[in-house]
Amino acid sequence: MFMTIKEMKINLENYNSEGILENNIVIEHKDASVEAFIYDPQGNWRGRYTIAYDAHGNETELVVYAQNGEVIIKDISIYDSKNNRIERNYSHLYQGIVTVRTYAYEFDSHGNWVKQITFNNGKPESISLRTLEYY
Repeated sequence: MFMTIKEMKINLENYNSEGILENNIVIEHKDASVEAFIYDPQGNWRGRYTIAYDAHGNETELVVYAQNGEVIIKDISIYDSKNNRIERNYSHLYQGIVTVRTYAYEFDSHGNWVKQITFNNGKPESISLRTLEYY
């Protein structure tokens, strides 16, 4: 059986190590996007964020909003034809931080990446290696 969920609402309660409620997040999933509303323990609205996805399920945009509705963070991702993230543009608008991460890949004979190099504003930041076994 195959089932597609078009709309879903999730309520997450986050507790600290002492078991005290820190916040409550209400997540609404609609088609290719998610919208989350953040509340403090008293139920006061503190902010929200949205996430958009492409037709392949890749996260393409994350936007975080302040209580007054202003955009605080914008994070946009670009993917290649194989659904590998090739660029991520992160902007923290209050702090004036702009980060551009790009990704380079090496692939095995099956077309799966085995090496990913992450560049932060053009400088190498990390290398991820993975080994895949085929049967």
